[in-house]
Order: sequence, then C-alpha cells, then structure tokens
Amino acid sequence: DPFKPIIKEGFLYGRGAQDMKGGVGAFLSASLNFNPKTPFLLSMLLTSDEEGLGIFGTKLMLEKLKEKDLLPHMAIVAEPTCEKVLGDSIKIGRRGSINGKLILKGVQGHVAYPQKCQNPIDALASVLPLISGVHLDNGDECFDPSKLVITNLHAGLGANNVTPGSVEITFNTRHSLKTTKESLKEYLEKVLKDLPHTLELESSSSPFITASHSKLT
Repeated sequence: DPFKPIIKEGFLYGRGAQDMKGGVGAFLSASLNFNPKTPFLLSMLLTSDEEGLGIFGTKLMLEKLKEKDLLPHMAIVAEPTCEKVLGDSIKIGRRGSINGKLILKGVQGHVAYPQKCQNPIDALASVLPLISGVHLDNGDECFDPSKLVITNLHAGLGANNVTPGSVEITFNTRHSLKTTKESLKEYLEKVLKDLPHTLELESSSSPFITASHSKLT
C-alpha cells in the first residue's frame, strides 16, 4: 500500500517519498540545526503549482514580500534530486526555458492532383535538420549547449488521400545565458524565411547563475 510508508534498510518507501515529500521532510528537519545566533531570518515557502503556470507560488509570494520590503537576501531551492550520492546534483544556477509553437502553412488538396497541393510536410522536411535537436549555442563552463527539442508534431485530418493544409510543431529549449528568446526568434526566422509560417515563443523562466564567490556558494 503506497499510502502506508515503511522504512526498510534505512530507506523510506511510500507515495511521494522521492518526489518530493521526503525532501520536504528532510530540509524541515535540517532547519532544526540552523544557527540560532544568526542575524538572518530563516523562512520557508512550499508551492504546489510549479508544474503549471506558477501563478500562486513563488512569483506571487515575492510580489507580496516586495510590497512589505521583506525580500530575502538569498534563497536555496530545495530540489530533492540526486543521481547516486546525496548532494551530487547541487547546482549554483539553472537554465531558462522557452516554449514555442510553429505552424507551417500549405495548400490542402487531393493526392491525385499533387500539382494543386502545397504540402507543408515537404516544407518541414527541408528545414527539419536545422530545427530538431539543433544546438543554439556552444554552452559555457556552467551550462551545456542549449538544444531545441521538438515535443509534438501534428498534421492532416487522418485521411490517407488528402494532404494537410498546415503542420503544427511545438518545441522547448532549456537554454543557457548565451541564448535568449530574441536570439532564438532571429535564428528560426532566418531558417524559415522562405516558408509561409507563424511562430510563437514564450519564455517561462530565465537562466541564472550564482557567483562562485558569493557567501551562499
């Protein structure tokens, strides 16, 4: 029963133990050892909408704290992640995230009359190597190269004798400080300059890096 946690050989097993209630319990317990003589105030924020739009989580809290002149001097994101050994995934920065939707436009028609059709899938095939999996920069000492990853592709009505009028692609890139929404738009518009299309980009988070000489690091 996943709702009845058990401890076996020093490990806690149960629903949410790994992601992320076990981590929450761990850092709450660790906070009990926080230096009581420190001049700093230790506060904790738990949010449950970080996988979506994030409207009522960290963003809203920071706005309210700013109104009260209580913005924190520094923060630790208590992401309960490690690969093999505790602490092996601690990061001093994070990549940004840009979501995109690309629609290539064509002329729908019957496959018996291809001369009357403009198949957007053919157009996509001509530029796909310059879009799917492409590195947008060379990365740096803190981040890997930014890579454009296609997440969804849709075209057609489901009929096998009609070419689609458009093909829609959604994609995401987790990007370093070297890539921005503007530079991504410039790159894609250059690749797509000869093709009828619409392009939408939305930045859901910006990359950041904490200086290696900061007190927090």
